[in-house]
Amino acid sequence: MISFSIEFNEILPGSIWVVVADTVRSGLKYYAKRVDDPLTDWIQEQEVCVSNGLAVRVPVEGRTYLAIIIKKDSDLSTLVHESLHMAFYLLSHYDIPITMGDHEILCRTQQAILNKILPELKKRKVKLV
Repeated sequence: MISFSIEFNEILPGSIWVVVADTVRSGLKYYAKRVDDPLTDWIQEQEVCVSNGLAVRVPVEGRTYLAIIIKKDSDLSTLVHESLHMAFYLLSHYDIPITMGDHEILCRTQQAILNKILPELKKRKVKLV
């Protein structure tokens, strides 16, 4: 199990946990224990039927928890996919509108997320195929 937190205050305040695990469910359980007990109840209620990854946005007790959880044998497209969900969650949280005419902020936010995660994965010798 590999986990780390990324900060990206140059775009929006906050942090995202990234967990690379054998399964998405085991990654969720690990994340819940790592950050706060209230998440444990939320996770127990979830049906996790995804195969390779999950972006998590959980509002609990006045706080919003954010995480990207991917299976260790996932490919890069899974991380790209989940980072797009995360970019949307972040922008929605701060009420930043995204439209067909103006969606550059979504692209920039996803890019910032990936620019933080990819070097951390490389440093920890995680290879996404």
